[in-house]
Amino acid sequence: MLVPLGVVVGCAVLVLVGVRVTGDDDPAPATSVERAAGAGTERAAAREGASSPADPTTDRTDPLAAARELTERRLALLTGGTGDLGSVVVAGSPAETTDAALLTELEDVEVLGARADVFAVRAAGDAASGPADEAVVEVDYAVDAHRQRTGGEDVQVPRAPRTTVVLVLRWTDVGWRVAEVR
Repeated sequence: MLVPLGVVVGCAVLVLVGVRVTGDDDPAPATSVERAAGAGTERAAAREGASSPADPTTDRTDPLAAARELTERRLALLTGGTGDLGSVVVAGSPAETTDAALLTELEDVEVLGARADVFAVRAAGDAASGPADEAVVEVDYAVDAHRQRTGGEDVQVPRAPRTTVVLVLRWTDVGWRVAEVR
């Protein structure tokens, strides 16, 4: 039972405790400690000239920043149950169905030392061809080796290879949310 669950979590999109965000589009990524304290969001707001932290998911013009934020929220949910699924996915969407099932599978699993490297976030395909309330975004990431504990037993999960996932984001009354993961 532990091995399949370890594979599920290891292969789940962006499972981690702390996210290292790297790439040309974010020259000064926040560490997991900074992010936990909210400093990463404050630093991003400062780079944009804002006086206080803003929720990037509420900026309709920047689905790429929203994809990063939604990724971080999802990871907090999958690794520690921190947050609300509705703050990540569209209600009634395939993404909600998938993540709700995954969260149920992970109820008795403690994820230890998991971290993902997010290498890039970019628009996928021709953004002008889709609906105005939808954005298709590619996220390149790899999940580091980590442990999962269930009932006192530890399972080692090896580092996952670099993976690209396609997120279909939908604009909602509360901002960008994930509707589908491809």
